Amino acid sequence: MNWGHSPRSGAISPRPKPTPPKRTTTLLQDYENHRLGKQDNAVQPLSPSKATPRLARVKSLNSPQKEEAGALDEQMINEITFQNISRDQAEEKLRPYQIGTYLLRTGGRKKKCTYALSLRTSSPKGFDHYRIETNADTYFIEPEFTFPDLKSLILRYQEEKQPVLAAEILYPLLTPENVQRSFSSALFSSDDFTLSEKIGQGEYGHVYSSICADPQRLHHRYSALKEIKLPLRHSKTGKIVPVRLREFSEIRLLPHLHSDKSAFHNIIQHYGIQYKPGEYIRIVIELMPGGSLLDALKTVGKSRIKTPDLLRYARQICSAMIYLKHFRILHRDIAARNVLLDETLANAKLGDFGLAVTISELEARSSTAEIETVLKKRVPVKWTAPECLEKGLYSFSSELWSFGITLWEMWSYGRVPYRKIYVEDVLEQIQRGVRCELPFSTDPSCLLPVHVHDLLQRNSLWSIDPSVRPIIDTPSFKKFPLILNFIKFFIFLFSSRTLLFSMIFYDLTNSLLLTVA
Repeated sequence: MNWGHSPRSGAISPRPKPTPPKRTTTLLQDYENHRLGKQDNAVQPLSPSKATPRLARVKSLNSPQKEEAGALDEQMINEITFQNISRDQAEEKLRPYQIGTYLLRTGGRKKKCTYALSLRTSSPKGFDHYRIETNADTYFIEPEFTFPDLKSLILRYQEEKQPVLAAEILYPLLTPENVQRSFSSALFSSDDFTLSEKIGQGEYGHVYSSICADPQRLHHRYSALKEIKLPLRHSKTGKIVPVRLREFSEIRLLPHLHSDKSAFHNIIQHYGIQYKPGEYIRIVIELMPGGSLLDALKTVGKSRIKTPDLLRYARQICSAMIYLKHFRILHRDIAARNVLLDETLANAKLGDFGLAVTISELEARSSTAEIETVLKKRVPVKWTAPECLEKGLYSFSSELWSFGITLWEMWSYGRVPYRKIYVEDVLEQIQRGVRCELPFSTDPSCLLPVHVHDLLQRNSLWSIDPSVRPIIDTPSFKKFPLILNFIKFFIFLFSSRTLLFSMIFYDLTNSLLLTVA
């Protein structure tokens, strides 16, 4: 997701824009005058040719009535914001939260299944309700504007430059069942964790260490909370950006980032989210007390981290890459700063999936130019493969380029790649054949191993042609599970000698574990 940009255009079919009213005060007055009558259940929509402002024509459900829920269709059941509750229950749930908080629910109409959008507003009652009708596989609030699904309907009303409803649709109100069904993860309350201290600074908020009120729930007493402060605002206009959870990579990919397999394969565990509409989203992740590999390289450096340690980190990063490839996920930000260490500095795990995307999501993009626009300000240029910078062509081969830069960071003990080259000149220099100078150490215990040297010096990982780079594959071995321990022991004996040797066998081991487990 690009949190600093406006929603992507073309997400749904365009429709004619209504003529806006001349004055906002008149618009609101007209809306109040056309509110629900004492006996009618909703304002009858007028023809678009009428002079009445469009806001007055939106169906509302604000008068008291007895509601009867109709049968639920599959789309509503799977909708992240849907709750099978009454209007009174919706108002009670929305009451504590800020204006713009909303949910979808069942709406009342005998003999016909309808739904409703309940919205926290600044109206005297504090709430507004809008009926969503269904007709021939379409959904609509206004009959002249129909949509193929609920997501498109909500998105279109969120994109209106002049609000059509009584408030902007900004913050979905969620339940634990919604989050479990949509992301296979937990929704934690504010009482589940006690913030301890700030341990980092993210792009949109702080990262905190925290104490879990129920350690058995996470199997850990301590965790980290990665906070995204709300509201999010457009970088240029300052306009509030609606919260869409699926546009946050780390939330969208939660099913793959929280499992026994991902834990075994050196992926930071993502347990779920904390969410308070209008205030914050917090992603609950595994706490790694050792901090980032980059910080460790710069601080303790050669005094504690030697070549055998670096080789072990390299194998563990390979393990994470193999796991991600198995599920067709591209990390797109592999770097020493995103590799985290445990307290003993013995084990490394790959974290920060803020730029991650699946192959299928990339294939669904309309153009490579669109990818470049979305990521323009967030691309880690000096770690990104040239075909990504030039054409937006991300692949597993481009992940290997970033892995090569990370290897260089490790044996240079935290130096910045292309230190003497300006960021805007990096692509041009790479295309001319410029590469990072290989690190050299006078300490024999910190020397760059010969096979790592060959991987970098011979441009295996840094080849301008992605097809020439090595392949980390995940073949479908479903036989011989008994040899896994033997292979792991074999790796242990020899992995401190050559990275290439350990990569080959670690690839085989992890492929077996992914398919057999």
